[in-house]
Amino acid sequence: MPSNESYPQYVVTAVIVAHDGAAWLPNVADALLDQTRSVQRVVAVDTGSRDRSGSVLAAKFGQAVVFGMDRVTGYGAAVTRALSHRAANLPVPGGAGDRVEWIWLLHDDCEPAPDALEQLLRGAAETKAAAVLGPKLRDWSSREVILEAGITVDTAARRLTGIEPREVDQGQHDGDRDALAVSSAGMLVRRDVWEQVGGFDVGMGLFMEDIDFCWRVHAAGYRVRVITDAICYHDGHDCLRKTTERPIREVDMWGDDGALREGGVGGAVVLEGPAEEVGVEVPACSQLLSW
Repeated sequence: MPSNESYPQYVVTAVIVAHDGAAWLPNVADALLDQTRSVQRVVAVDTGSRDRSGSVLAAKFGQAVVFGMDRVTGYGAAVTRALSHRAANLPVPGGAGDRVEWIWLLHDDCEPAPDALEQLLRGAAETKAAAVLGPKLRDWSSREVILEAGITVDTAARRLTGIEPREVDQGQHDGDRDALAVSSAGMLVRRDVWEQVGGFDVGMGLFMEDIDFCWRVHAAGYRVRVITDAICYHDGHDCLRKTTERPIREVDMWGDDGALREGGVGGAVVLEGPAEEVGVEVPACSQLLSW
């Protein structure tokens, strides 16, 4: 495994959640092991796969860092359980002085480019207030096609990427910047902030938990950034596989009295101050978001 001499002040724990991902996992695992800046810890959870996902993970990383959960386990619940596993909390030698813990979330169909982690950590070092950083996502099969470079929402809280279908990446979306949210595929999160805001809402399904989480990160006073020199290749077409058997909780955004719900997790979250003050490009009438 490459060294982690760059950005030695950062300790990174990679979390892989697999669900029938054996076709992708060899590439994902090799890409993680070959990062120009290596992670210090890896923990992997297999949510009841019916293929060889668990075996692939154990062969790549060792049985001690791999464990299983029920097939109906949601993504947020799997990540939460993974972070309590012994492998995610092993002592890391060396590094006197202040060290910052980060969590790197990788889907089983999300292959990071060789310098993806190093670029994300560069973004973290350059913007100390950033607690969540995400890569530019390209298509797994058609690698010149861009999928996402940050996420926003419209006035009906629908997910928007600003990317056209089959749009070729020619650098037109490049440039590190603040965003409302970034995808959970390849997301780098400060571990103390993850714990502070409660991580992903375990009652939510894929496609919702990342926006809700990032919104709560903003509300807690931190920034969310997309780092476009960090690239991950994601099989976006395969996401249906991950949702068809997972429980999804729908929460009405309006109370019985007709007012928008208030609160934190599972309710509406209010950004303190105008959107431009936190660097988020959202419509003015989208100051409130609820799931």
